Amino acid sequence: MSKKKDLPAMPFYFGDWKKDPGVLAMTFEEKGIWLEIIGLMWESEERGYLTIGGKPIPTKLLSKMLKLSEKKLKKVLKNFDEMNVFSVENGKIHSRKILNILDLQAKRSKAGRDGGLAKARQNASKRSASPLPNAENENETVNKTPITPDPVDPDLKKKSLQKAAEDLLDNDLALTPEEEAGNDNL
Repeated sequence: MSKKKDLPAMPFYFGDWKKDPGVLAMTFEEKGIWLEIIGLMWESEERGYLTIGGKPIPTKLLSKMLKLSEKKLKKVLKNFDEMNVFSVENGKIHSRKILNILDLQAKRSKAGRDGGLAKARQNASKRSASPLPNAENENETVNKTPITPDPVDPDLKKKSLQKAAEDLLDNDLALTPEEEAGNDNL
């Protein structure tokens, strides 16, 4: 897993730190060393792993980075291993907690992206079915026939509907002059 630029800060769960039996068994000096190692893993090119250039950091180099003697570092790493504070994969020390954080972040990001895509598809289908202007087609002309509000007076509304029905019937039933003359070849 490569380093993500969108996670500049590492979430630190103090409750997890205080509940971890391996951390509880550490001396104050070891806790400081472990925090430094966690920082190196977070900033590693292969986030979560104690690596440089995709390879495990050699003990000699790590001791220089942590400003510890190699003897002291080897002893501390041996204690961390015995307390199951870290895991090793392909010779690379890694933090299970950091990898869990990254996995959760990736799942949340995917869920957000999937939800956003679903919403975009939903909005696109609504736009294609809607003749009304929106942000993408606001300059298009739409039938601008004014909509007259319904009359407030129910009797007036009833009269309007009756008048419209009568007009329709009159127009449909009325004969044209040719029809009256009996000319069916219109």
